[in-house]
Amino acid sequence: MSDLDRELRQAIKAGVDRSLEGWTFTPAMRQAVLERIAAEKEPAATPDPPRRQSLRPVYWVTAAAAALILAVNLLPDRPGDLSGGSAPEAASTAITDRSGSSELRIMAAPGAGGELNLQTADAQSKSGETAPPEAPGAFTATMAPVEPVKLVLSLDELKTKSGSDDPARGDTGGTAGAPPVMTMSVQPTMVDLTPLQDGKVAVLNSMALQVVDQAGNVLAEEPVAQGPTALADGPAGEPAVVSGNVVSRFRADGQPAGSLELDKAPARVAVAADRVAVADASGVKVYAGDVQVHVLDGLQAEAIALAEDGSLAVLTGMPRPRLQVYSSSLALMMEQDVEADGSALAFLAGGSRVAAGRQVYDRSGAHVWSFPFAPDEIVGTGSGAVLAWNPQTAALVRAETGETLWLAEAAGGTILRATAALDNDLAAVVVGDDGSAGVWVIDAAGTWRHAEPLDAIPVDVAVTGDHLHILLTGGLEVRSLRDESDP
Repeated sequence: MSDLDRELRQAIKAGVDRSLEGWTFTPAMRQAVLERIAAEKEPAATPDPPRRQSLRPVYWVTAAAAALILAVNLLPDRPGDLSGGSAPEAASTAITDRSGSSELRIMAAPGAGGELNLQTADAQSKSGETAPPEAPGAFTATMAPVEPVKLVLSLDELKTKSGSDDPARGDTGGTAGAPPVMTMSVQPTMVDLTPLQDGKVAVLNSMALQVVDQAGNVLAEEPVAQGPTALADGPAGEPAVVSGNVVSRFRADGQPAGSLELDKAPARVAVAADRVAVADASGVKVYAGDVQVHVLDGLQAEAIALAEDGSLAVLTGMPRPRLQVYSSSLALMMEQDVEADGSALAFLAGGSRVAAGRQVYDRSGAHVWSFPFAPDEIVGTGSGAVLAWNPQTAALVRAETGETLWLAEAAGGTILRATAALDNDLAAVVVGDDGSAGVWVIDAAGTWRHAEPLDAIPVDVAVTGDHLHILLTGGLEVRSLRDESDP
């Protein structure tokens, strides 16, 4: 051992001895220290001039822990908790050193004649004993779970900051208030908008279904039956136009894929590939092409959903919400009561899970996780997450784990609609009040990619690639989300 090593070890030992005056070492602690010392090998002698060896981290950890414990005990008595309870009788501090093959833990319970409990993971495993439970009211330092990014979507603040370069608004790409890239004809009535799987967008007006690219250029156009009322979209982005009692299916490129004529106009429609599920007052029916393959007579469905493999989920409302899930062969897989906390129904994680209101289940009916609020709508994204929202709150949540990535609250208005891109992690949220609105585009990290006040409430919005599509009564407007510094 070199003279430098010897002097430093003696100095550290003296400092630790001074810091630990008044502490009582337990037999278990003494044994742990002896075993730790025995495991340490004497460093080999070094030739002159000696090479300086770095101190083992365990000594620094020991000294730091001792100093921390001493400082805690020198502090005045802490007040009781905010609820009026008495001050805790003991506190616990733990520091772990992972520099070697074993762990060194230093724990102390301060007080009159307190004991310092020093033990290693190796010694604990050899003795076969586990650490005693902490005293009631003990304080333990632990890693807090990652909190989601909290956002406030304030319509008044957005109007105030419109056109400013305030960094609090996030990156708007220099497009807020800019003229639209493209504006469609104002003659037809705008009905609906939905992103497609290949980065395009389907635009439904009263005369036709148009497929446009990210910049808003029309790539395909097909006439639709008079009086279209809604644009349903499947898990793969395939659109279906509902016009009275006719449901017209289209491929993602805008070409017709089939038409289904019903006895009466449906109240709810779900599509997936060549399957169409419809619900009305008489029950639920499932079609493959134009052939009826399943019927649930008399079932009053509050919501229906189809998975990519053709599985069907039905949520009833009275007298108590009840969830039914049928396989692609239409065999009943699950039927159980669910909590009345939200009207949303959707398949998640490629159809392996189903969300009913706030709760998420696997196909066996086992509860997996819960949303942080009761959503009215749930849509999938292209990043393995789902976007859930109701009039007050919107959130982006990982479908597999239920981890909330960001949580946005509306201020000065209500959330009118929210949508997610199918080719990236972007989501758009529209907040409106008294005829005006604002739109925010948010990525998975909770960063505002675009924020813009609107003079009128939009018919719908969609995000695809690096563009935001805003469907107004006068036509379609497109905003670029690309940073001006991007090539």
